[in-house]
Amino acid sequence: MSITIVDIEHGIDMALLTHIITANHRTFIIILNNRKHAPVMVAKKVLLLSKHAPMSTIKKVISALSSFREIKGKTISLSPNEKIFFGYWLDGIAIKTIAKKMAITHKTANNMKNNIYRKYGIKDLLTFLLIARISHMQSIADAEHHRVIYVDKVA
Repeated sequence: MSITIVDIEHGIDMALLTHIITANHRTFIIILNNRKHAPVMVAKKVLLLSKHAPMSTIKKVISALSSFREIKGKTISLSPNEKIFFGYWLDGIAIKTIAKKMAITHKTANNMKNNIYRKYGIKDLLTFLLIARISHMQSIADAEHHRVIYVDKVA
């Protein structure tokens, strides 16, 4: 198993990140950032991990990957409307425009955004957009996303 660790604290080169994520020979990618959020796994291939995560979490993740154990997580389930909202955000559409397209109020659109943030365990737009871009890169908008809960042996 090959594990690639990418530190994006000082900015993101999207072309390079796309190359790293879409390369077939890479088994697993850990993306480190300087934002505070829960660890999020996209399609069992990419883990977005905060540098503010406890060192014990970081050690468990790396140990699990290096010994072929499974990283368990809670599937992030979005409502049908949240999935539509998420899809529009993947396309880079502004919240105000999304509200019009979905025939909902701006406040309802903002509530959807906040619910999605809560479900992902994130608090900022940059982290959310990074998750969205990773999904878009791999053409895996429908792939499962997980909030990492714990690391355990594969049954």
